Amino acid sequence: MDTDLTHSIEEPGGAETLAVTFGMFHWLERTSWMLARAEDGSLLMRTTDAGSLMIFWMPVLPGGESTWIRFPAAVPASA
Repeated sequence: MDTDLTHSIEEPGGAETLAVTFGMFHWLERTSWMLARAEDGSLLMRTTDAGSLMIFWMPVLPGGESTWIRFPAAVPASA
């Protein structure tokens, strides 16, 4: 019998799904990352977290948020 209550799945494209089961309660959480370039050449990364507390697979408390992180453009060093 598998006694591990936590299950994690890595999805193609930079996402991970985490599920925790305790009796009739389930916590599902999905995290994903996306990279892009801004017009000035700086690197942008978006992280998205979404999750839900579920009872018998019915969502009770869904929620989520996205965060953008901007890394400055690299300036070539003069030799």
